[in-house]
Order: sequence, then structure tokens, then C-alpha cells
Amino acid sequence: MHHRPYVSLLATAALSSVLLVACGGGSGSNSTTTAPATTDAAVTTEVAQSTLASTTVASTSAPVEFEGPSFLDVIEPVVAPYTAALGLAPENADVRALLSALGEDVPLPTGLLINGIGHRWVKEFGATKDAQSASFDQFLDKAQLETFGASVPSGWKQASSATSGSLTTLLLTHTDGRRVVFVSDSDASVSGTGRAPLELSLSTDSPSSEQPTWIASLPALSGGELVEYIEASGRIMDNLVGAGEYVLVRWRYPATELEALKAYLTSGVVQSAGFTYDKDTFNGFEALVDIAIGNWTGTVLIGTASIDGVEYQDLVWSLHR
Repeated sequence: MHHRPYVSLLATAALSSVLLVACGGGSGSNSTTTAPATTDAAVTTEVAQSTLASTTVASTSAPVEFEGPSFLDVIEPVVAPYTAALGLAPENADVRALLSALGEDVPLPTGLLINGIGHRWVKEFGATKDAQSASFDQFLDKAQLETFGASVPSGWKQASSATSGSLTTLLLTHTDGRRVVFVSDSDASVSGTGRAPLELSLSTDSPSSEQPTWIASLPALSGGELVEYIEASGRIMDNLVGAGEYVLVRWRYPATELEALKAYLTSGVVQSAGFTYDKDTFNGFEALVDIAIGNWTGTVLIGTASIDGVEYQDLVWSLHR
């Protein structure tokens, strides 16, 4: 069954503190029709409802040729380690390698098995944050989580523990500012499509991050600022389709670049990069456009972001298989 990633964006708020909402079925904190974008009280994202009126694809005398690498060529070495980690114990060296960007001393429970793992980088209000996520197929109750929290290495401490309904949350903090949040759900089903029985998010403020090579394989108008990317595999909240292999990237542009963005995406550059979309049902990149390449499917759109009263345009690519 095909799940559009934007439908499940709201579910990411529990671990990433990010509200991502979308056109034609999402909801936001104070927006009407919306698109995937990081938001809080000062940030909203809006997308015009142009799904009812067909938009003519812009014609150019010479289609723009994409000069980046092939997505299919560069994405395999990126997602393969995440997928290979599924079913392994968190103490496994390969799992530790994927989660080690935030430090080798990050406390992880033993005796569990990974059923989702991923990485999210985001820039908000000039500050960058790295978050690595994992989920497990076993449930730990509050007493078990607190016992684990009491055994963390030096420098870490159990900052808080709380239960609300079926959810139990354990927060661990480090003296250098790193944070680990565990969320267990007594109502979760191992075979379900929602929250896993136990999930964790490791996060820290980060001054910079090297841009992954796969991002250069997605057409984006020059001059945009990279503000978010996600790479994941399996059942975690950072994987916005709930399972499988998944990537997302978002660039931000001045509001004045809207027409330039639309002209660029309809210039033939998307097809030149190897992606396809149905021109017969094309409704403009200000609404969600379904795209495909090889055995990957996803969406691309332009969304309006408002930050402290200043509007911007976000270009969002999202792909999964």
C-alpha cells in the first residue's frame, strides 16, 4: 500500500519536537492548507490549494539539463547501513557506528532488537541540531526504563521520567548538552504501523554538518539554504512513511523566488535528473506532485514558510521505497 509521507508527518512531533504538516489532509498549529516544513509558534508553512485546477507545465526552448549525480547511484550506500542494522542488537558494532555521531558513550539498552534507525539534521533560527533515532521491538515499562536510566555512564543523568496514558517518557541529559529521550508505548504492536513499542532520540546542538552526497542528486534551484534532511530505514518516527527506506530534504528561499522555483521545476530538470511524474494530472509544484525513479516513489512541492512575519519558500523532496 502506498503511504504518502506527508500524511504521517504529525507523528514525528513526539521525538523530534517538529510539526510537519501537509496539503489536503494535514493540520498545523496556526495554518490552513500546509506543506512539510519545520514549525513552532513562530513558524508556519502554507501551500496553495491548486489541486482542483490543472497547471500547464511551463515550456522552454531548451529544457534545463540536470548536472548532479544520479539519485539511484548515490542513495544505495547511504541507506544500506541503516537497513542492514534492522534486527540487530543496539550493542552491535554496526548499530553503534550509525549512532556514534553523538558520542560513543551514548547509553543504549541491551537485550533489544532494532526495528528502525535514522538521522535527522535541521536548522532552525540560525541554530543547527542533529538527532539520531532508533526503535526497538520490545516494550520497557516505567520501572525498567528508570532502572536503565540509573545505570548510565558518568556525565549522564536521569533528568525526568513520566507516564501519560500508554506512553512513558525517560529523559537522559549529559553535562555537555546532549539529550536522549526514550518513549515506550504499552499499546504499541510489534507488527503495527504506528509507534514502535520503544523508541529513542539522541540529539545535540551542532555548529555544522557535512552535506550528504545524495542531496546533490535532487534538483534544487541555486541560492537556496539547506534547512533539513532525513535519512532512515524501518519503523521510527523520523521515517515519515513508517517503514522502509526513506529520505527527505528541504531548502529555503526568499519569498521573491516563488516564480523562479516553479519555472525551474517545470523546465524539464526534474525529468533530466531521472524522475517522472504524470503530466496529465500535474497540478503545479505548489501542491504535492507524486514522483518516481526506479523503485523509489515520493513527492516534491514548494511550500510557503512564515518566520516572525517574514515569508519564505521551501522546496521539499521526499522519497521512499
